[in-house]
Amino acid sequence: MHVRCSGLARPMVCAGYAFLDLPRSSTNPAAEQGTAAGEYLEKLLTNRPMGSTASNGVYFDDDMKFYTTPIYEDVMSRAADQVLCETRIDWETSSGIMIKGQYDIAFVDKEGRLCIEDLKYGWGIVEVKENWQLLGYAIGEVIKRGKPFQEIS
Repeated sequence: MHVRCSGLARPMVCAGYAFLDLPRSSTNPAAEQGTAAGEYLEKLLTNRPMGSTASNGVYFDDDMKFYTTPIYEDVMSRAADQVLCETRIDWETSSGIMIKGQYDIAFVDKEGRLCIEDLKYGWGIVEVKENWQLLGYAIGEVIKRGKPFQEIS
């Protein structure tokens, strides 16, 4: 059995979730925009060349650039080492469940904290407290790096 980090909230709060036969979610225009914004930010952070559209065909518009540029500047001002983007972090729990994910941004800041960031693009509130998706990414990144951190943000 495997669970995606983006879907960790359900099994963490509902023990029977793994036994439900639920339909897979489909993509929508808002999700496609968010994917494109993430790709634009990744290209900024990794200093890679970019065209005018994302790999999913969505145009990099002025709103996307306006929103992601300050995030890029903030991350670069805090990062003490390489900024990793769109990195897979699959790991296995002690009970054998595979946790799979791909975070948007990870880096160690100038204070020595491991920082895991997940771009949310569009309208809506994203609660940071008990955010199982970010917790899954953080656990996977700590395992991947093979060292403990005093603090994770």
